[in-house]
Amino acid sequence: MSEDLMWGLALLYTPLTIAFLILLGLSYGAQSPSVAKTIKISAITMFAILSAIFALYLATMETCDGGILFAARSCDFLPLQLANSSLEFGIFGVMLAGAYTVLLLIGSAIFEWRFRRNIA
Repeated sequence: MSEDLMWGLALLYTPLTIAFLILLGLSYGAQSPSVAKTIKISAITMFAILSAIFALYLATMETCDGGILFAARSCDFLPLQLANSSLEFGIFGVMLAGAYTVLLLIGSAIFEWRFRRNIA
């Protein structure tokens, strides 16, 4: 493995793992079983999807000639269109995951508050 790949793994997967562990910690702290289940499923799904996107991004960086920002010219095992769109997948995936996490936490806080107050 190259040094760039190791830095890429560290910079991409460390914040993702920390966010995943925070969401799992919140799910274990929830008193409402439905809120806990929703947060756990969402955390696992987001971690899996973003891991796949980041793996595609790192595979593009490692195996394709040319810059990832401008265009890959030739790739060993990835289709060229997929390699050229990996950066967009990463940007939009992180943006959508961030927006979904904010909505998830707001909704979970409301339902948890209603559960603790015994409001139907």
